[in-house]
Amino acid sequence: MGYLTDKNTIVSEIQNLYLIDRLLQQDEIDLMDIVDEVLGIFNTNYRENIAIDNMKSGGEEHFQLTRENDYEMGLEFFLTYADKFTREVIGTRFQMFYDRADDEKEKADFQSIVNAEAQKVESILTGFKSFKQKNCLLPVQIQLKIRVL
Repeated sequence: MGYLTDKNTIVSEIQNLYLIDRLLQQDEIDLMDIVDEVLGIFNTNYRENIAIDNMKSGGEEHFQLTRENDYEMGLEFFLTYADKFTREVIGTRFQMFYDRADDEKEKADFQSIVNAEAQKVESILTGFKSFKQKNCLLPVQIQLKIRVL
């Protein structure tokens, strides 16, 4: 059995976002049928109200939420779970990317997010692409094991 490096994991998950995007465009899948198959924490993030939806069950455990809670929280989700730098700098980058990107581009950035289950703040890498057909971003969060050399 082989192991994926952090780089392999990131590339694989970005490729998965493109596959999910294509299947959604062709109406070949229901998003909730596949969210738990994605390696990282997956969800959709709607542009108009900042709502989180379609969260993978592992993400719900991570944030100690239910599917109903995460959608209803909207902006409150980010105020509760993202640190100030993530909200002000990274969040702005996400919004600018969505506003100017086409559906064939992706972006990745590090965020500091509260892991409610472990009761600590963790750095995670979020890869995402826009899915303008549904007016949302398709993000996947991957917690990397940071090694200091």
